[in-house]
Amino acid sequence: MPFASRDEALGFFGYTTWGRAWADGLERRDGSLWPAFDADVMVAALTESAERSYWDEWRRVACRTLVVRAGDDGVPEGLVDRMVAEAPNAHSAVVADAGHDLHLPQPEAWRSVLEEFLDE
Repeated sequence: MPFASRDEALGFFGYTTWGRAWADGLERRDGSLWPAFDADVMVAALTESAERSYWDEWRRVACRTLVVRAGDDGVPEGLVDRMVAEAPNAHSAVVADAGHDLHLPQPEAWRSVLEEFLDE
């Protein structure tokens, strides 16, 4: 950091859903691209989520729940399958051609998936 351009950031983060999400989260300051967050706070939050399992809490979710995954290289399909298998009322859906913030590039598809779930 900083990055001179979005392409430079993508070269560092990778041309994946996660890499694009990180690159798109940068803000221009002083002619360069910087994180739009406090790096120490982000590292602390990611460290906690990487070190702690939340499966016990997930298994206790009793209400109907929809897990929506981007159709490209976002959250691994196996993880979504496990989430659906381990929560009593979990369902899943995929929004194709979408990235990390799948509701932004595919708002109609996101709304369709959500409305179908809510109509059930």
